[in-house]
Amino acid sequence: MENTVTSRLRIGFINKKFALHLLTSFLLGRVFLLESISPFGDAYLCSYATGVRRSSVQIVLTALASVAGVLTTGYSNTALRFLLSYVMFGLIYISVSAIWNKRDRITASTCAFIANLTAGTIFYAQLDNFVYNFSMLTAECAAGFVLVFVLSKVTSLINDDIDLATLKDEDTAGIYVLLTLVATGFCGLYIGNISVGKALGGLLI
Repeated sequence: MENTVTSRLRIGFINKKFALHLLTSFLLGRVFLLESISPFGDAYLCSYATGVRRSSVQIVLTALASVAGVLTTGYSNTALRFLLSYVMFGLIYISVSAIWNKRDRITASTCAFIANLTAGTIFYAQLDNFVYNFSMLTAECAAGFVLVFVLSKVTSLINDDIDLATLKDEDTAGIYVLLTLVATGFCGLYIGNISVGKALGGLLI
């Protein structure tokens, strides 16, 4: 009886953590720089997919949460680009993992870089200002590659019960980066005349 109760509590705790991952992915999908660069949802997906082994359903739902976040900003075309990028990332990452048995951060970030660059090139080749869009796309891919290593620290902290007193400086920095980005994802949400995003961002400064 005690084991059954403990198992249920553990399942509930895991579900709460997964819900937190989904919310974070959703909010990061809402964050854009220069109205065209958004490497955050992509980087979070990669950091989530590496490390602790995830189920395919969890990874797919995390990706869809990021796409849903993009859709709420009104950038529907960008959401389609990310959806294509995530599908390509999944195919490339699964293939690489199966062939070389590698599921580390460098492998995931490289696969995401290739997938995002390929999907973006296909998408922007059909639009005007290809040179400008491609330069922004390259910057987005490069930023996403670096962010995977920053956000991986935080996803590990969410999954594990770690004593805050044992945190290293890079872990603390990763937490502040993620909290700032998540707060930015609240932009557009108002309580009365108060912007929740700006209020949360001010608390973190």
